[in-house]
Amino acid sequence: MKTSYLKDKRRALAFWAVLIAVLSVALYLLFHRQPPLSSLERQLEGEWYSDPKDPGYTTTYAADRTLSTSNGQFTGVWHINDGRLTVTYWQIFERPRGYTVADVAHCIRRIRKTTCSWDLTFADDGQQFTLRNGVYDATPNEQWLWYRVEH
Repeated sequence: MKTSYLKDKRRALAFWAVLIAVLSVALYLLFHRQPPLSSLERQLEGEWYSDPKDPGYTTTYAADRTLSTSNGQFTGVWHINDGRLTVTYWQIFERPRGYTVADVAHCIRRIRKTTCSWDLTFADDGQQFTLRNGVYDATPNEQWLWYRVEH
């Protein structure tokens, strides 16, 4: 009698665990669905470089609105609203090089999120874009020209 009671209890527990897992996945998929890329966002999608002398260092803007750098230093997310590119990025986590408070503090500082926003303008051919009005008040007229990587 006791064994059938334990079997029923295990079945009920397994049922509720599976139900909670399925509901969790369904809710995640429902609420984390991103709207499709706008036409401006589709223009940005791809790999870009900013230094014509060193086109090897690139930033990739993916269709899922994530971004990464070719040297693996930064990762993040991006979106465009009203012609303004907003990027939230953080540095990739590295383990502390030592066990001192300074080493651990350095690692913690590296993983902080940073958000920047610029006015975005594409060239007519779609192979270049310009970022203006960066986040730094000291250089309000600064511009950055980016070039599409040709594959």
